[in-house]
Amino acid sequence: MCSSGCSVAFVDELRLAGRQDALPSYAAPRYDDRMNVDVFRRPESGNKLTYLIVPAGKPIPPEAENFDWELRQSGVHIDETANLVHPYEVERPRDQIAEKGYAITRLADQVKADGASV
Repeated sequence: MCSSGCSVAFVDELRLAGRQDALPSYAAPRYDDRMNVDVFRRPESGNKLTYLIVPAGKPIPPEAENFDWELRQSGVHIDETANLVHPYEVERPRDQIAEKGYAITRLADQVKADGASV
């Protein structure tokens, strides 16, 4: 691409496009707050849904696998540093995944089934 003197904006565009192979050698690796996850959901009473997210390709941890989770999406990019991940309504995914190996919708934040987009 460019041997020297690429603008910061151009380097950021390459990173966002997933073109690490095209980054110039002087472009230092940067921490990426996006994480690939698999998204599961299950129906709850009151016509609501709970979502469970796990790092992509990882199994649901044993303490959560005794429920009937339905895989909804695989390899979804989320911002793991977000306080709340929409449309799954999962709070602090980085903290939850670090603590339990998964992140889950809180009871108070369950999604109405008729308004669910995923």
